[in-house]
Amino acid sequence: MTLNLASKHTPQLINLEIPVCSRQPFKPYLRSLFMIYFVNILALISLIVVPLQANAIPMGVDPSHSSVEFQIKHLASNVTGRFESFSGSFDFDPKKPEASLKDVKITIAAKSINTSSVKRDEHLRNPDFFDVTKFEAITFVGKSVKKKGKNKFELSGDLTLRGVTKPATWDLEYLGSTENPFVKGEEVFSFTGKTKLNRKDFNMVWNKALDKGGYILGDEVTVTANIEANPADKPIEAAAK
Repeated sequence: MTLNLASKHTPQLINLEIPVCSRQPFKPYLRSLFMIYFVNILALISLIVVPLQANAIPMGVDPSHSSVEFQIKHLASNVTGRFESFSGSFDFDPKKPEASLKDVKITIAAKSINTSSVKRDEHLRNPDFFDVTKFEAITFVGKSVKKKGKNKFELSGDLTLRGVTKPATWDLEYLGSTENPFVKGEEVFSFTGKTKLNRKDFNMVWNKALDKGGYILGDEVTVTANIEANPADKPIEAAAK
């Protein structure tokens, strides 16, 4: 660019050649700057996210020190029962309970139902209720976790019973951990959880009317699970002493 300067003191024309920098050379520079910024952002995200996942420990439920129990209204009181055979697994980091609890899978053998009455248990195993010959397993698969307080959260997922799958939400509490006295260097992790379901949602509709009104059984069932879990790379049998 040429700049012409003239005045009464300097009547001659002065030409100053001022170079103008082209914008073109800046484009590669801007692209490089953007790539550096983008890479740094990805690195920062990885520093935040990876620790949340890397410390989750694969766990296995110890059935010898765990229980799955249920309660249902019978006449004017409540009757309880339990399942004797079940298994489960999940990933968990005690430092970040609600952030790390994932891959929850529980399987219950329906025929293992026990209400301390042989005759009643036989009825519960037949097609009026669990129909265990046709539907051997009850399963729960976790999908999401929501924090509700310190070491308390909601675990939502799918419950499958008698071939019917319905959403179920557990009110879950992490009770803490302690050293396993039977396995050196191993921690035992403890949980308790509760959920409610309507048995009719799973095609369990049997009932009998009472002469004075009402029915023998209620529809709502409360299920309670008390869980002790060990790291999955340790033999669960070693802790069951």
